[in-house]
Amino acid sequence: MMLHQSAHLAAIESLVSRYQPSRMPGALADHITGARALFRFERAPKTDMGRSILAHLIAVSVLVFLPSLLFVSYLLVKSATSDKDKLNLTAAAKAREVAGLIDRKFEGLKGAAQTLALSHDLRSGNMRAFYEVASNVHRFFGSHVTVSLADGTQLIDTRVPLGQTLPQTPPKALKADLKALQTGEPAVSSIHKGALTAKPEANVVVPAVCGEQPCAIKIALDAQRIQDIALEALAGRKWIIAVTDDNGCFVARTKDFENSVATPAPPALRDAVLGKPFGTATIVNKEGIWVDNNFHRIASADWTATVSIPQATLDAPFWDNMRNLIYLTVIWFVFTSLAAIVVGRRVRSALVDLAQVAPNVAKGFPVSRLYTPVREVNQVSMALAEASHEIRHNQDRLSKNAEHTRFLMREVLHRAKNQLTIIQSILRQTLGRAANAQDFQESFVERLQGLAETQNLLVKESWEGAPVDELLYSHVKHFLPEIGDRIKLKGPNLRLRPEPAQNLGMVFHELASNAAKYGALKTLAGRIEIVWRTEGDRFEMIWRESGGPPVVQPIRKGFGTQVITRVAASALEGEVDVSFDPQGFSWRVSGSTTYFVQKK
Repeated sequence: MMLHQSAHLAAIESLVSRYQPSRMPGALADHITGARALFRFERAPKTDMGRSILAHLIAVSVLVFLPSLLFVSYLLVKSATSDKDKLNLTAAAKAREVAGLIDRKFEGLKGAAQTLALSHDLRSGNMRAFYEVASNVHRFFGSHVTVSLADGTQLIDTRVPLGQTLPQTPPKALKADLKALQTGEPAVSSIHKGALTAKPEANVVVPAVCGEQPCAIKIALDAQRIQDIALEALAGRKWIIAVTDDNGCFVARTKDFENSVATPAPPALRDAVLGKPFGTATIVNKEGIWVDNNFHRIASADWTATVSIPQATLDAPFWDNMRNLIYLTVIWFVFTSLAAIVVGRRVRSALVDLAQVAPNVAKGFPVSRLYTPVREVNQVSMALAEASHEIRHNQDRLSKNAEHTRFLMREVLHRAKNQLTIIQSILRQTLGRAANAQDFQESFVERLQGLAETQNLLVKESWEGAPVDELLYSHVKHFLPEIGDRIKLKGPNLRLRPEPAQNLGMVFHELASNAAKYGALKTLAGRIEIVWRTEGDRFEMIWRESGGPPVVQPIRKGFGTQVITRVAASALEGEVDVSFDPQGFSWRVSGSTTYFVQKK
């Protein structure tokens, strides 16, 4: 049983192996390759059933999507980094813009203060006239003018009438006054509370001469006006714009201005901007939030404009994209899982149908071709159907071959009996006419050799017949190998059936033997011409000798005479004529063409 099953499986593999990758797409070739292993039932592991088709489809989907997911994630990170850099560049430009606006404001106030410093009334000590001029500055710039001495004594403040007692200059403001008086160059004070208003303000200070004494002309800039510049630049963004003075205190801050102005900025911010004209630093701000701080130094003062963007704001687009990516991934996974279930069921159904018909091949039952939605399964199904057909065909052929073998054995037995009959006849005829034992041995062996030549030719031709020319040649070649000069064969290409071929073979052997002993082949001048032809349903052959010794008709008719006459006539159911003309022996036979097979 195992041997029978192995034979069937070998037939299946042989048929499946015909479908090579060169004849079909690569994917189908892989499935066909897998099909070879599928039908090696005895080799499949018994403990490992493998994974389901659904699991494989989902795994393939994940493996296909995972690189894309990683690539998209990488692009999102790159995009987020690029967006973050762009935002920081925009913030840096905004810090530069705010610094420029404040710087232009300072320059305008410096110009006004320097114009006042050139006043003749101030130099001559005419404070009333100068007061009137200074009051006009408030109308044009919205800022009040103060004049004070080096010790901090205030002489004029346009906020109050001339002559009213004024307080001393605040220490923070006095520092800028002394710097301007010492250097002779304009200066900007730190943020401080005004002596009269107690509101945060800064002064633009220009050195001047009041009478005979050095003095400082100061134009006050309210912190709220700096705050307005910052708020206008902010334009509703979720950023924080701040301005810090030379002491690191907030002059303006778009978030929590009231509690921030004139208070020290966080040390991290002061350290980040210290000694640098511009830059970016990631720090923790006043509220304890991580921010990217972009700053730019104000040229006309040792102040800094900063634009801070919270890290959450910078990272928000990235996390929004990642959230959307997660949503899309979940949707994709659900969709591909559903698709895998649908496709997996279709493929599984096709494979189950294929698995149900596969055992029929090993059992020798007919297998019909399947028509499923899966082309590869249909291809394997077609291979199984062809394998089933080929196996059953081989079984039928084996059965027929066995019958044919039995027929051949019977045919061999029949032919062996015929050979024995012929040999017995040759034996009796030779023994009855032999002069002595030596004569019997020579004649009997010679005739057996002739019979063997005919048998060899028939075996060579698979017992389908013997060509007439080859049959003649096989019997005359031993007597005279040089056929073509002394022996001429001429006739159409005809094939004798096996039985008449054996009989005529004996005849040709006797004719050649007699020619060698008594006729044309006995002398060098002798010639033999053998001619045969067909006409209608009749066949005729003539053996004619010449150039040999004079022919003498034998007195006694021996076994050889019977062979060339009676045997030749019975072989073709025809007639034989023999002539013993002294000039040369001739032999003629005619008979029916039914003893010949179709031409080769």
